[in-house]
Amino acid sequence: MNTFNTNMDFKQNSTFMLNSVKNSPSKQANDDDDDEIQFKYNPAREYEIQKEVERYRQKLQDELLKVINEEKQKEEERETFFKNISDEEEKKKAEILINLQRSESSRKVVSLKQ
Repeated sequence: MNTFNTNMDFKQNSTFMLNSVKNSPSKQANDDDDDEIQFKYNPAREYEIQKEVERYRQKLQDELLKVINEEKQKEEERETFFKNISDEEEKKKAEILINLQRSESSRKVVSLKQ
């Protein structure tokens, strides 16, 4: 799954926009105010960005909840499977397999939390 780092993307986009403005023909023609770039505050745009971030967070929370529920169901199935094994040698093999599956489940959940 691809994760979205809001701070990093904002910084990259801001840098791109600043460089675009600095290198624009109108900016080059007006070199007397070299590095001074003024941005207009746009409350409507800020609201749109906040809403987009909220939608993204909700999507991540929904996905995390879905994965946690799936993994909870798988854990119940693993426990039932393990309890039904009577042979000690098979139990040892099953325990190794179950531990690998748990590790993968844990990795999946942790990756979604980041």
